[in-house]
Amino acid sequence: MVSGRSTGNPETSRKEVRTRRISRGKRRSLDMAGSAMALSQRRETLERQAEEHGEMSLQSWGVGEIFQ
Repeated sequence: MVSGRSTGNPETSRKEVRTRRISRGKRRSLDMAGSAMALSQRRETLERQAEEHGEMSLQSWGVGEIFQ
């Protein structure tokens, strides 16, 4: 994995740049949408992860206090 990146394969590096750009755009649109919406979306994903992991609760992710 790491060796593939260090060889400087143009295809993988191009892919990395594209994904980085996409994530930056997503973050910007979330900021514009408002932190409340971002928090609710984040809570949904955290709850889904908690359900998948079973014993893990929102507290274990360190966001339980926000939603009380």
